[in-house]
Amino acid sequence: MLAMAAVVAFTSCKKEETPEEEITTTVKSGFVIGCEGTFGFNNAELFWLADDGTLRSNTFSAANGYGPGDVMQSYTEYEGKGYLVMNNSQKVVITDATSTTELAVITGCDYPRHLLPVSEQKAYLSNGSIDGELMIVNLSSNQIIGSIPVGYGPEEIVYNGQYVFVCNSGGWDYDQTVTVIDPLTDSVVETIDVTLNPVAMEVDYQGNVWVLGGGQTLFDADWNIVSESVPQLNRIDREALIVTAILNVGVAGDHPRYLEMNPEKDELYVLNHGIMRMPIAVGTFVSDLITGEFGAMVVHPATGEFLLTSVPNYIDNDNVYLYSASGQMLETHEVGVAPRTFYYRD
Repeated sequence: MLAMAAVVAFTSCKKEETPEEEITTTVKSGFVIGCEGTFGFNNAELFWLADDGTLRSNTFSAANGYGPGDVMQSYTEYEGKGYLVMNNSQKVVITDATSTTELAVITGCDYPRHLLPVSEQKAYLSNGSIDGELMIVNLSSNQIIGSIPVGYGPEEIVYNGQYVFVCNSGGWDYDQTVTVIDPLTDSVVETIDVTLNPVAMEVDYQGNVWVLGGGQTLFDADWNIVSESVPQLNRIDREALIVTAILNVGVAGDHPRYLEMNPEKDELYVLNHGIMRMPIAVGTFVSDLITGEFGAMVVHPATGEFLLTSVPNYIDNDNVYLYSASGQMLETHEVGVAPRTFYYRD
């Protein structure tokens, strides 16, 4: 076991934060951290954690004089612009990625989840709590120009250079499919049956797509749990577009939501009571790299370091913890409420 206990005294490693006025608006390489905030409180926010350990707080509010909205579901960047997907505000806020100044807003979505740019002109936006659609966004006009029906509760979107894959999580209902889209024609190529309630995906070094299913919980009329399924990891072959491997992740009752890969794209990590590690060549989970309870996870695309978060109560500010690639805790920083989305800018 390579376990490193998450009960390390974080305060002993807490970085001295650089005062806001000493950090320029031109950011260095590091992570943009999107904090979801508290539902209905409009307190979502962006933070910037540079590779040198400096933290810049509340970057959106500092740049604009107001917050981005209610419930930040995801954040990504493309061609110098930041895209904040605001679920409960039913919009996507576009910023200058460096200064975080608001540039435009995309409207016309009622339950937006994730945005994926696929070219200079086009992005896809997953939308829908039950019946789902993949909205087609014109990145020049910042307008939704069409949509493609997919499954229930579409979540994460990935692109392997040939096809776009959408995991249909079920939303407020149930699903177990991944929809495959040809981005040249905006048409559905295939609908693939996978594990229950797929919530996250990664593309490996061969272009195969790995799908994490969080499992399903069934309730009776009084909301007592009747049964729970075992979460699973599926591999979709990039050529055949079929599932070619199925692995159990944890046990029934676990509901992992975060799947990441190392910089070489040949090792998978699942956040499930700590970090479970699976080298693709081995084809099975070989160790728990870091143990403990965390809320979210991302992997540094160059160093393989892990950025983990405290389990949110959606009221108080949370912490982010930086771990080495081998599992040693390095730093801790206080950010906003419920950090859940990350983007690394080099």
